[in-house]
Amino acid sequence: MSVFDFDHQLPALPLPELAATCELLKKAIRPLTDEAAARQTAEAIDDFAGRGGLGEQLQERLLERRGSLPGNSSWLRPFWDDSYLTFRDRLPINMNYIFQLDGSQWPGAPLLSLIRGMTLAILALRRETLPPETGKDGPLSMDTLRSLIYTRIAGPVRDTLLLAPLAAPPTAAVVCRGFWFSLTLTYGQEDPLSAEDLAAALAEIRRQAAALAGPAGAPGAGAVCGAETNLTEALPGFERGPARTPGAGAVPVGALTCAPRDQAFALRSRLLERPLNRLNLNCIEQACFVICLDEPAADGAAGADGAGAAGAGAGGTGGSADADADGAGGDGGACSASSGACPAAALLGGDPANRWFERSLQIIALPNGELGLNIEHSGCDASIWIYLTGQALRLARQAAADQAAPTPAPAAQAAPTPAAPAPAAQSAPAPAPAALAATAPTPVAQAAAPTPTRRPPSPQHLAWDIPADLAADLAAARRDFLRLTADLSVAQRTIPALARNILKETGHSPDSVLQIACQMAYYRLTGAFRSVYEAISTRGFYQGRTECARPCTEESQAFVLAWAEGKTADSALRELFSQAVKAHQAGIRRGQGGLGPERHMAGLKAIYDMYARPGQSGAGGQVEPDERDAPDRRDEPDERSRPGEAAWPRPAVFDAPGYRALRWDTMSTSNVTAPFITCFAFGPVVPDGLGIGYGLGQDALRLAATAYPAGGVDPEAFIAATVDAALALLTLGVSKN
Repeated sequence: MSVFDFDHQLPALPLPELAATCELLKKAIRPLTDEAAARQTAEAIDDFAGRGGLGEQLQERLLERRGSLPGNSSWLRPFWDDSYLTFRDRLPINMNYIFQLDGSQWPGAPLLSLIRGMTLAILALRRETLPPETGKDGPLSMDTLRSLIYTRIAGPVRDTLLLAPLAAPPTAAVVCRGFWFSLTLTYGQEDPLSAEDLAAALAEIRRQAAALAGPAGAPGAGAVCGAETNLTEALPGFERGPARTPGAGAVPVGALTCAPRDQAFALRSRLLERPLNRLNLNCIEQACFVICLDEPAADGAAGADGAGAAGAGAGGTGGSADADADGAGGDGGACSASSGACPAAALLGGDPANRWFERSLQIIALPNGELGLNIEHSGCDASIWIYLTGQALRLARQAAADQAAPTPAPAAQAAPTPAAPAPAAQSAPAPAPAALAATAPTPVAQAAAPTPTRRPPSPQHLAWDIPADLAADLAAARRDFLRLTADLSVAQRTIPALARNILKETGHSPDSVLQIACQMAYYRLTGAFRSVYEAISTRGFYQGRTECARPCTEESQAFVLAWAEGKTADSALRELFSQAVKAHQAGIRRGQGGLGPERHMAGLKAIYDMYARPGQSGAGGQVEPDERDAPDRRDEPDERSRPGEAAWPRPAVFDAPGYRALRWDTMSTSNVTAPFITCFAFGPVVPDGLGIGYGLGQDALRLAATAYPAGGVDPEAFIAATVDAALALLTLGVSKN
């Protein structure tokens, strides 16, 4: 069975009615503005949606475009690309997100197992033998798997995505101490390196990097791990000392990927002026993924395979919180995104000399043995990477089991041992074990043991030809990024007392309980209600990606105010809480059904941007979705206005105060739950906002928050307030019994 077998059976994404969208918008803005702003916005919405109004004309054009698409293609898909690829700020923190992995889930040495599992999964993806993913309501769209492995290439106005050539033998770009290497991951086309040969290759890369760095050492991601503040002093700069000669490898080339996109384009263009650099960039940008080996401090220790036995389990975080008297305590801590004091911070930021943030996938091995993935977001959503990581874990376990199984005698016709499926994300149940075993690439897995006839490929050091002025500019880009990320606070915490099954004791959806707890916490800390973004998957439709739910509703506001006042009886509070949950769940169902108002409004605005100036090429559709959502990759032809049409005036609704307040995602939230992930985190999407990633696990709630000082809310304080609020909701819900 092909991974794409069910895509053609999925329905097309619906296009909501204009009147329904406008009524939902008016309701959504009420808790976010005062009465005057709400009235002004409602009038602008009514004018937009009125008979003969501009909204009707835009809706007509949108319907025409939907009708021109083949089959069950998504009407939203053509608008998504430019909304991300024209983003001109830095990718890390702003666009990329991270998974911190539970190393104890991976057989043998976790890093080796992760690399081999990803290699096996990519090989199976090439053959299309991975199993399709299904949700509780049926198959899910797998379309974005077709272009999952890519590099985002900086352009002067708009970036592009360069797909990796999966037909070629898979390779990885490996970076250690700021030095780059290319490593072939197979003996041939489809014969993955054994764990022993892979360990030897990584050890050789570490040895060469240490030798190239010299006695003083070159700055690598490990250098930041002891610094909480003032980290530019803790990191020796590339700009210090004599200028590097052409061919030296200690220039922070990876820093070009952390710069604003205009600057990244300029730096890359200067690199491309020299033939040697063009070859090196090709090796990095067309590899299947990047492996970042963050070295420990001089007195630290790490295993030769980079996994590091200590701290590879689920609980390792840079700080700790004492267990509360109520049992809510767990792993946690706060740090800056470049201090490396907690894993989530080091995975989000780290030293850009040891990163390539433009790659769709970076596997990062931290000095304390923790593992994580840093993922560029413009190509696809987190749910697809959860799927592929789960498949990599399944295949790694199967390969380990096959290698450990005794070789049957030649006469015996023993059936192969079925492989146990990897744990799947709780939001998307995995296929039955039998189906997984049937689709596993058994010949590839069985070929994992080394044989005398196979010669492992040697890692190839990539020496650069960098002139002194470019080296100085790359060093400055690195220094600027480290200053920026020093201001970003990151906190993460694991709370067993708020595990999924415990939250269910409230009688309500655990996701709704947590979303309302977040609003209670924010109001407690700021005394205000702000827009909350929650990503909702629409993969039940072909080419479906996400819709946006808005958990801050009139109903949740009424409950939070009553709770804060402290004068409402429990029975009345429970009724208000129940109404808030119902409103939240209604928004979830609308989003999952493709009937949410915000993607529809984004499509209407994209049509307006295309046709606003007659005879001129449109802007490509600035959809403006939250940065946590990814656009589709494929280019679409420019749209042009129809000849002779008058220019359209800009609809007042796009600038109305209520609509602007709704679109300012102060709390950007997303739920990614999988048993092999200990933390899911991303940066805030507005300067004064919070980035809130969480996983509602059966054993614990895992909560991460990020913020800049401008937000006025400390992430650790927010997490603590959210935990208190969720425990209070749990008590309120249970008290009725």
